Amino acid sequence: MLSPNGICAVFYDLDGTLRLNRPSGRVVFAEYASVLGVPSDPQTRRRAAIWEHLYFAESPELVRDRETFQDDSRAFWLNYCFRQLQVLGASEEQARALAPHMTAYMNEHYQPQDVLFEDVHETLHALRQRGYFLGILSNRFEPYDDYLNEIGLAGYFDLIVYAGEAGIRKPHPEVFHYLLQKAGFAPEQSIYIGDNYFADVVGARQAGMLGVLYDHEGLFENPDCPVIQAHPQILDFLARRN
Repeated sequence: MLSPNGICAVFYDLDGTLRLNRPSGRVVFAEYASVLGVPSDPQTRRRAAIWEHLYFAESPELVRDRETFQDDSRAFWLNYCFRQLQVLGASEEQARALAPHMTAYMNEHYQPQDVLFEDVHETLHALRQRGYFLGILSNRFEPYDDYLNEIGLAGYFDLIVYAGEAGIRKPHPEVFHYLLQKAGFAPEQSIYIGDNYFADVVGARQAGMLGVLYDHEGLFENPDCPVIQAHPQILDFLARRN
């Protein structure tokens, strides 16, 4: 029986946390950028990965780009390639020249597998066996219940929330407040696990929750939060916490 004074609810991010694209888009991007004359070392690629996390955590740049390109997704991704090439070390002129080639290559050749992290099922099963309320909150703006059914995860979760319901994305604390209100738990009774420090950990923290970083690649050096690199590690963390 869980203590009412401890953690009772475990909430997850979806993309990059429970499932991923393999190979990752940024790996394929960096490899082809090297072919086009923008080589990058491991440290630069790590910096580019962190930049990608920050950009998609509702950064001012992302908000401005959405406003600029609105429904023109092709122009949005062309601009994204331009930005990412510069992070990898290209000059502004070089990035502008190569961005169309990168965009075309990714559109035509990037066909990743949609896979679950191998230890997800056993961890979610164990959490349910131990009596935790399980929820999932994604920054997707459309429902994804059918998708969770397809990949065999829907049955684990007591609550499935998408950012479009709240009309706002992580890291804004309002979306976490919306999640907690629907679940019926106080922030101090809950943890949120996600792979994006800026969207998941910072956002959860701003809402009064404990954010746990799932960093299976070891991208973030000495983050100011609990970190797991494999899903079963959350079980030991919760046992100590409670």
